[in-house]
Amino acid sequence: MKNSDLLNAQGKALGFATGDILIKVKGETIPAIGPELFPFFIKHKTSLKEGDVLSYTVIRGEKEIELKAPLAKTELKKKFVMTFDQNASPEKLALRQTWLSAK
Repeated sequence: MKNSDLLNAQGKALGFATGDILIKVKGETIPAIGPELFPFFIKHKTSLKEGDVLSYTVIRGEKEIELKAPLAKTELKKKFVMTFDQNASPEKLALRQTWLSAK
């Protein structure tokens, strides 16, 4: 973890600290970077339910520490989301159509 100041509420509840090295999720060792890594995180993500106890094991300094906290919903902030103006004028609708059908 490079900067614990950027943690969301869940990360703060778990007690992550700057410099922590994540090594386990729910007691299961995280696989090395490779084809097993993505499925590992998907498996854990899809198995979580609000209220479950989430646990991570980290290396902090010279020690292995298990961090635990109940799972809570967190707000996902999306940047640069584009949406259509539902109240667009006929001129704007014509321009939109031109952009979307440009060849």
